[in-house]
Amino acid sequence: TAKIVLDTTQPQWNVTYYYDGTDLGSYTYTSGNPTINGVSINAHDGTDAIAGSFGNFQLATVPEPASLALAAGGGLLLLVSRRRRQARA
Repeated sequence: TAKIVLDTTQPQWNVTYYYDGTDLGSYTYTSGNPTINGVSINAHDGTDAIAGSFGNFQLATVPEPASLALAAGGGLLLLVSRRRRQARA
């Protein structure tokens, strides 16, 4: 099982590589973050020859902490507003 985790929540992005649950190392972009135009899987030598197959490929986004806080604050305001309406009735 191969896993690549790209953390874009910090000013300098970090990518960590795992194989069968073992951390193979990481890389931090110190001279500017790359522009991501696509995702591909290639052999280590740059060729397209990969032995085996891939299944369950998943590309997921992780919300920024500020987005989570904003969503939680909005939910809290809705809850308070609803309770105030119920207390008036």
